[in-house]
Amino acid sequence: MLRALPTDKLDYKPHEKNMEAGDIAWFLSLELSGLVDAHDKGDVHWQQEPRPKSTDELVAAYEKAADALEDRVQNASEDDWEKDCG
Repeated sequence: MLRALPTDKLDYKPHEKNMEAGDIAWFLSLELSGLVDAHDKGDVHWQQEPRPKSTDELVAAYEKAADALEDRVQNASEDDWEKDCG
């Protein structure tokens, strides 16, 4: 889905109250990174970093975060599942 976003349309908003398409894509990546932080550090310190400028950069960031999260889930121990990440 992210690869379908044209770089020149990342600022597209279907309605004035909506987030821009690029910001939505970036938010998805940041959420995955937050889950990795929750696993690794026990909590999340959300930092809204600036959005990448191109679709390729957005896709790369998303894939990096998704791969990291998949690794954590696949290698999670029983103790990991019991941790309180609050």
